[in-house]
Amino acid sequence: MVLVHARGKLVAFLRQEIAQRIEQGNLEESKDVLGLLLVAVDEDGNKLSEAQIINEALLLLFAGHETTASLLSWVIFELGNHPEWREQLRKEQLAVVGNNPLNLSHLKQLPDLTNVLKEAERLYPPVYAYNRGVLKDIEYAGYCIPAGWFVTISPMLTHRLPELYTEP
Repeated sequence: MVLVHARGKLVAFLRQEIAQRIEQGNLEESKDVLGLLLVAVDEDGNKLSEAQIINEALLLLFAGHETTASLLSWVIFELGNHPEWREQLRKEQLAVVGNNPLNLSHLKQLPDLTNVLKEAERLYPPVYAYNRGVLKDIEYAGYCIPAGWFVTISPMLTHRLPELYTEP
């Protein structure tokens, strides 16, 4: 009951903050995650609904920070082992940003950075493995997996299969 009440308070706070920022009208100048969610659009130009923004903000608050920190740690590790990519990212940032402060609008103009982040996430997924219950008998690779069993799926392993990622 306490958790439901606490979540309600957070949702109310986020609704108030969202309304205030929309009223101010300077969303493109935001420098935080909530602002990024407010200006985000998909490939068809659709914005997130208020409910989606609130759910994403709460997810980041309670779960996303750990996975983000883990991913960034692996990026730093890999860039330490690949100085050529570190230099490429520096060149890309200089070309796009120059000597100006980096802001959110620059991120879409940094394809090499996007690729480095995606590759690090492929190699070091935030969820290394997860379990799923088998609902009905299935056959996979010549093996029968009966209903009621649990299977473990490992993105960390499947993301490294050369037959799936021929040109990582």
